[in-house]
Amino acid sequence: MATMWTVVGFNSTDEFFRTKVSILPGEAQQLVRTLAARHLSDQEIADAFAGRNSLLEVRSDGGAKTPTVTCGENPHYVASED
Repeated sequence: MATMWTVVGFNSTDEFFRTKVSILPGEAQQLVRTLAARHLSDQEIADAFAGRNSLLEVRSDGGAKTPTVTCGENPHYVASED
């Protein structure tokens, strides 16, 4: 069942992107990964898929009150279920 998620992009601590979307939890992971990939070079993306860097690794915050996933370094994206 789709739920509302807030997706925020940060460059360091400066917010530069915010949207709300109705998606499935697995889609939230794919969304933050796709948004983060836009800021990488082709080689960095290829290296991430080959396991040579963790730039596209999606991390989950299991201790949060609501499901939250993040991806990227600088910039990075955070998606939280509303």
